[in-house]
Amino acid sequence: VTSIDPTARSSDHAPFWNEGYPAIFGIETDFNDYYHSPQDTVDKMSFELVTGTTRAAVATIAKIAGIYTPGDGVIVLDRTSYSPTDTVGISLYDTDLNTDPGAAETVQVNIRSSSEPMGEQVTLTETSPDEGVFKGIMTLTTASTSPGELTVASTDVLNATYVEANPAGLRWANADVDGVIPLISNVAAVPSVTTATITWDTNEDADSLVSFGLTTGLGSSESDWHMTTSHSIELGGLSPGTQYYFEVASMDSAGNLALDDNGGLKHSFVTLTGQSTVPGYGYVGWVRAEEPTGNHFTDPEIIVGYSNRRHTSYLGAAQFQVDPIPAGATITNATLQFCGGRWIYDEDNYQWNVTLLNSSMDANWVNHAYGDIAGAEVDLVMTPVLDDVDLIEGEWNHFYFQQSEYPLLRQHFDNSRISFGINGPTSDSFFATGLIFAWISGNEGGAGFVSPFSPRLTVTYSMTGDTVGPVIMKVSESWVNGAGDPRLKIGASASDLGFGDSNITNVEYYTGPDPGLGEGVALHPVDGAFDFIQEDCYIIIDVAIWTPGMYTFNLRARDQAGNWGPSYPHDVYVIPPLPASNVDARLEGAALENVNVTWTLSPDDGQGDDDITHYSIYYGTAYDKTAESYDYLGSSPAGTSYYVHSLSGNGDPDSYYYAVVANETFGNAKKASNQAGKFARTL
Repeated sequence: VTSIDPTARSSDHAPFWNEGYPAIFGIETDFNDYYHSPQDTVDKMSFELVTGTTRAAVATIAKIAGIYTPGDGVIVLDRTSYSPTDTVGISLYDTDLNTDPGAAETVQVNIRSSSEPMGEQVTLTETSPDEGVFKGIMTLTTASTSPGELTVASTDVLNATYVEANPAGLRWANADVDGVIPLISNVAAVPSVTTATITWDTNEDADSLVSFGLTTGLGSSESDWHMTTSHSIELGGLSPGTQYYFEVASMDSAGNLALDDNGGLKHSFVTLTGQSTVPGYGYVGWVRAEEPTGNHFTDPEIIVGYSNRRHTSYLGAAQFQVDPIPAGATITNATLQFCGGRWIYDEDNYQWNVTLLNSSMDANWVNHAYGDIAGAEVDLVMTPVLDDVDLIEGEWNHFYFQQSEYPLLRQHFDNSRISFGINGPTSDSFFATGLIFAWISGNEGGAGFVSPFSPRLTVTYSMTGDTVGPVIMKVSESWVNGAGDPRLKIGASASDLGFGDSNITNVEYYTGPDPGLGEGVALHPVDGAFDFIQEDCYIIIDVAIWTPGMYTFNLRARDQAGNWGPSYPHDVYVIPPLPASNVDARLEGAALENVNVTWTLSPDDGQGDDDITHYSIYYGTAYDKTAESYDYLGSSPAGTSYYVHSLSGNGDPDSYYYAVVANETFGNAKKASNQAGKFARTL
């Protein structure tokens, strides 16, 4: 398994994920026409698939259990990356070493590091008599040279070896030492009525943890163990119109933990005023034309489309339980969203829509069959109508009520129930095998489980009559040119003063086509909280791989009443210079006491665009491949290809790593692709 889609929850692995257990689920890609029907009997099964799946499952279990080919020795480290003070778990699997079935035996292996090349001997002990499985540990340290501890530095490589007698050969396992803490940036909250999405970035792959609560003491948490640099955690079960505090944390594969708690003050957000609800178990799913009675309202998917193999059509349906909207409230926004599950057949192009069904359908919902849904009176077709290209696995489809439709929506809420149909092709006139798409129903966890991927109906309203969104007052741009690749900082000021006078809740930007309200990239409030009528915010964007050119950033803000303001365009030129190259470092001086860092000039220095102003030199005592943790050392003017780091050579016990960044007239910058270093070792 090379990647996992955390939104793919429409089957038996989902309950394990919900409890934090790693799990995978395999399924045939050629859809079974008799899927979830009484005709899905053993004679319809692919026994080739069953055989292959069973073999893969048994092999996986054997691997986890440590069962390998008898006689072949295998040495394994328990992780691929460690912090400099970690404990390394070492396992050896070799049945040849099990010479006494009645005793737990031992074996010696060697583990070494770049800092301690001779390494340390480790005694591994058989886990139990007659097992042939041996385990032991080694403690890492940055200072000690005593036996039983392995000295390491932040950038070392670990190498564990074992010399096997039969079959003769050297067995080994490697791992990295990483002492660099991830850097967290762009912490932002996007609140809704009863949910909020917390986002942030890290400069390396790490997991995600959000701790939150009604006070700065927090008390609750949500996490995701998937390793990523773009983090997103959804908080559910929140109260409308309520302030929440939070902090975020990320840990990399070596166990280095980063925390952003807004300098101890905690970040915060305020949920919107309104209602947000998901269908109850048994109230969302699909119906099929060939079944005159019954439905599939407890199925994990909402299946919609037409099967040419079965010559039958599928319709989706969902009903939400709601409360009447307060008499004095003014509706400001209303959306319905479904999370895409998978394509079952994708043979042609068609249009898909969601319809608001007449309230006459609300009663006896759990007993509705295909004829009821297909023949239901429709009050309106929601915006937008979708094409095939809009249906993407793991992505949300958003449908909107227009302002003119709010009175009708209020009538449905007054009935305490509101029902929808999800429609696609119902004919075989131009399909080969068919055209079927499945959204996630949220039923995968059974009754009582609320899936974060359930369909959701959200209505925001204002109790003060505010129906006007905030405006973006100004936008600024600057460059954050540290030792890492250049990053663009976009700053903005949003205000609702005179436009309804509600507090700002979030600000977002997008480039290119408008992705829809709330679907842009969230900005970070300068003070850590959107809780005032006027707010300053920013975002730092890694543009290192962007195609050089001009980009239009469109920014907009939303207020506490749920009103979105207009988009404000701002043009930015992203044209980084060509970098310096061939960075090198050599000892110089009478006693070799200095380090001379040299490089080849940028092709834009004195030629090309001829816009280089200077070179910035950054350094650190621990190697960081991104260089983002390095400190600023100094600069050299354009046309100069060296920098002398005085008294950092012979006589200075520290090792140093250097990065060189070329800077141009408008603030764009580019880091050289290689670094240089001075290494110090005690002899």
